[in-house]
Parts: sequence; C-alpha cells; structure tokens
Amino acid sequence: MGKGGNIPLKNQLVNAKARLVKELSQKMSKNYDYSSEIRYHLENKNFQAAIEIAKFMAIKYFSEDTLEFENKMNHLISLCGDLRGKYNLGEIKSNKIVNAPKV
Repeated sequence: MGKGGNIPLKNQLVNAKARLVKELSQKMSKNYDYSSEIRYHLENKNFQAAIEIAKFMAIKYFSEDTLEFENKMNHLISLCGDLRGKYNLGEIKSNKIVNAPKV
C-alpha cells in the first residue's frame, strides 16, 4: 500500500494474458470446431444438440485450471496498479481503452 503503480509492467501483463488466452483457446479447440457445430445444429433446428455443445464449452472454459490461471494473471495485473488509494474518476480507464490502437 502507498506505492504508485507500474503501468508499463501492467500493460505488458495485460498483453501477455491476451496472448496466452488466445493460444490456450486455439489449443483447446484445435480438434473441434465448436462454432460450426453449433451453427449446423441451429440451422437444422436441433436446439438440444446446440445447447449440449454450448454446455460442454462452458464447462471446459470454467474448469479449475482455466479459472486459476485467469485469477492469478488478474491478481498480478491488479498489483501493478496504483495502490495509493487515490482515484480520480476521470483517470479510470479499462484495459481495452488503454490498449486500443490509436485511430
């Protein structure tokens, strides 16, 4: 407490988390294309099969390993923030806004 944040390190952690999540999602769905399967079942009015696939995806996403990784990364990111307890509503920005490419 009482220390200023390390914004460059925080931005690096946010970018690393995004890359890791993208890589993990590609590895987890490498053998199975969920979106095309769900679309196929929905187009054929087989809603129960589409729901089962979505349920399987949710269970896989919310598995303990995935949540543990995300919680640890979020904790590291939060530790890099401003810990002095001085917040200005005009200065609060989401990570997406801060890291968005300039247009």
